[in-house]
Amino acid sequence: MEHELAYLRYLEKLGFKVRDLRATGNEEEASPEGLVDFFCLRKRIEGGEADKLSTADLIVHADAKLKFNHSSIEDLYQKWRSGQLSFDQVRKEYQALRRPETVTFIFSPVNGQVA
Repeated sequence: MEHELAYLRYLEKLGFKVRDLRATGNEEEASPEGLVDFFCLRKRIEGGEADKLSTADLIVHADAKLKFNHSSIEDLYQKWRSGQLSFDQVRKEYQALRRPETVTFIFSPVNGQVA
């Protein structure tokens, strides 16, 4: 993340507008807020507003696009875009996708012993 911030400072010196960088790149798991940010940025890009986004926003979008590359996330996005889900519902559904409700351990005998 340190290199990215240095690069963004360099872009600012060149005159690019860099604003609202949210640190999502180094987190082990993406947060629901990161997903909501991704949805908002994606909607703006799909609406033809990519040229109005800051460089930081474009970097965050590219990172989130890789992080949230899953069919279940795409389903959530389409439901949100169609008005079927609110952001609170998106956050809740995402939490359910991230954590299994139950975990099952299966033990099998190995050479007559349970491992």
